Parts: sequence; C-alpha cells; structure tokens
Amino acid sequence: MFWSVTLLIFASAPSFLIAVDISTPENPLLISSLPLKGTPIPGCAAVFGEKVFVGTDRGVEVIDVGDPRSPRMRDFLPLDGVTGRLLTIGGYLYVPTSEGLFVVDLGADPPRLSMREGPRGYERMPIAQLGRKRDIVWALDRHRYIHLISTSNPAEPELMGSSAVPRDPVFFRLSEGDVEPLEKLNLSVELMILPRGRIACQGGACFLIKPEEVDLDEVIGVRRGTIDRLRIAAISRRYLVYWDHRSPDSLWILPRGGAFERLDLADGLIEFISSAGLGGVYPFKRRIVVFSERMWGADGPIFLGGGIDLLVHGDEEPRGRNGAKLFGVVDILIRGDEAYVITDSGELVVIDLPKRRITRVFVEPSLRFRSMEVKGETIYIAAVRRG
Repeated sequence: MFWSVTLLIFASAPSFLIAVDISTPENPLLISSLPLKGTPIPGCAAVFGEKVFVGTDRGVEVIDVGDPRSPRMRDFLPLDGVTGRLLTIGGYLYVPTSEGLFVVDLGADPPRLSMREGPRGYERMPIAQLGRKRDIVWALDRHRYIHLISTSNPAEPELMGSSAVPRDPVFFRLSEGDVEPLEKLNLSVELMILPRGRIACQGGACFLIKPEEVDLDEVIGVRRGTIDRLRIAAISRRYLVYWDHRSPDSLWILPRGGAFERLDLADGLIEFISSAGLGGVYPFKRRIVVFSERMWGADGPIFLGGGIDLLVHGDEEPRGRNGAKLFGVVDILIRGDEAYVITDSGELVVIDLPKRRITRVFVEPSLRFRSMEVKGETIYIAAVRRG
C-alpha cells in the first residue's frame, strides 16, 4: 500500500497518471505522477513501446514513459465519445468511440489517424465495447449487435460479419464469422451467484459445468449493466475471471481445463491486511476496522475496497466476520497469472490466480483509480481526485 506527497505539486489538477515500481513486490513504490487533461474512462488504457495511452472524456492522451520516473505529455488526440478498452494491433492503436472505430498509426510522429469512423463496411458504428480474440477484433454496438472485424490490414480493418445478440448473456462463443451465446456457461454463472448455487461450491470448487465444455480460446465476455449493477468478465488463454453485483463479495475464477472456484474478496482482504502486519483487523457490519497508526494518512482514514473502511479508531465493538462486503468492481484485467481488479471506490487489488489469494493492494488516499496497464516492472494507473 502507498500514499505520496508528490501529488501536492499538482494540487489543482483533477486527474493523473501515476507510475508504480513493482520490481520489489513486497515494497511497491510510487515513482511519478503526471496531470491529465481529461477525466479517465474506466478500463481505457494501453501501453505500446515507450508510450502510455489513456482514454479520457476529452480524447486520448499520449504520455512518453521512456523514463517512468519522469513521464511527459507527448501528444493529444481530440476524439469525442471514447467508450472502452484501447487495443494495440500491429503498430496501430484502435480507439472505440460512440462515432465509430478510429485507427491511429503509432509509427508516425506525431501519431496520425489512418481510419476514421470505421471499420470499413460499417462506418460510424456506435461502439460500446471493443475486444480481441486471437486475430479477430470484436465490437459490441449500442444496438445489441456483436461485429467481427478483420485486422489482416491493421491500418484499415474490415467488417467480417455481424450477429444480433440477446440483452442479458455475458458469455459468447466466437466462431468464424459468427457469435452465439454460451447457454451452459451463462446458466452456470447464474446458478453460482445465487445462495443455493453456492452449495455446489464445496471447498471453493464449482462443478456446474464440465471443463471440457469450455474452450477459453473461443469465449468472449461482454460487460453488462450500469455502474451500480455491473457484471464483468476478463478472459485470457488460461483463466476466466467473473464478478457480479449480485454477489459482490465473490470473484469467480475458471482455470483452463478446470472448474469454477470462488474467491471470497472480503475474507481475502482480511487475510491480506493481517499478513501484511498492519495491526489488529476486525470485521464490523460493512466495515473492516484496522487499529494501526501506520494506516492513518495526512487527510484522515484510508479507504480500502468499495465500502470497506480502514479506520484507526472505532467506537463500537467489532463483531461478525461476514459483515465485511465489497461495494463494487469497475474493471478487471488479466496479465499472466495475475488479475488486477479496480474497485468502485477506486483502489487496485492484485490477485494471484493459481493460489487464489490477494497479494497486493494499492491505495492512494487522495485518488480514485479508474484504469491501468502493466509494462514490465511498472504499473501505470490513471486516476481522478477524490471529492
């Protein structure tokens, strides 16, 4: 955990890009911060070479991080309505917006647009979400269609096909030119998040779907719901990670070839705080109360996780281990064997997926984290000022 006085230099700035050195995992260091022009959009950041790209409400901000300790604003792309995750493909940056797909040539200096309002074959597509599976880019538009986009020529992507999809399912199977809901997987998830469904999770393992019925190479997951009713999935070649607002204390992990397992986020945070030697840890109602002077910042209590308060003092007796609950999650990224979870209240929780446990929690009392990316031994986080 960390906090820094570096940010006092930019006391009037509303948002920042911060860099955290994780070369020593047990002692991460905040090494730099840089003011941003706009407000970061959740989950909207990318790294390419020595540049970080941050999507904000004003466009895409390009930061030179050749020296992570001294980042500088390099360029600004004034694109309206940036909506979702940025992708880097073959030296090009794909920017989804409400007006279509914009493609930026990163080989040019400064970066320049090679396509506006694409993809070719469906210009001005109102993109809500953008993702990549193997060599195919998929886009969910605001009209409930998932479009498959060829990037064989990354400078000018072309539409391959479109599929109308139901409003509710999160998981779909992607095949050549078509998308279809994964009914068993979606049903299994629905059963798991219900109280009675957890009966099938003895020892943390859920067997509501057979491992051989899920090929992660073919699965895509879309974000559903509004900010207070989100359902979010992240999928890599080795893991599927899922969070649902209806079971906010649970993170569901599906390893390749395995069965669903449930990580209790509240218990995981308690275990992490206890093992980190931060003092006495006691759950109380919807709070985790921590008695430790080390957790007191200059501006008052530090907040860890949505709805979980870290306090130096408590006026009532702690009770009930099950009282601690997370409020929400706004984004999940999988990088290697780690999942990076940004909470609704703006902290970053890092989870070791093979071990199913929380290993790091990043907190800056004055900021709410909104998006992030990892490059080597540095985490880049876009954040907004609290309050």
